[in-house]
Amino acid sequence: MAIEDNHHANEAIKAIQILTQRHANDIKYLREQYDRIDAQHQIAEKMLEEKEKNLRDCQAIIAGNRMDQIKSMAIGFFIGALGVALIFYIMYTWS
Repeated sequence: MAIEDNHHANEAIKAIQILTQRHANDIKYLREQYDRIDAQHQIAEKMLEEKEKNLRDCQAIIAGNRMDQIKSMAIGFFIGALGVALIFYIMYTWS
């Protein structure tokens, strides 16, 4: 009886050791996966920050281009108005 109980105890100990090793391997694997995912997350955050900066830069360029277009249109309108005024002046003075 004692020998059988000892044999069963040894088998139980071996089974627990195997399970413990499996759990340790699972924990190691999960930590590696977590570290990999965390590294990917950090890379994604950096890429997101860079994309947001690029977006802000593009928006600033677009806003600057719009202001340039508005200035050009205003200058063109002013020159056109001067041209029309000159035509009317010439027509008025020559008639």
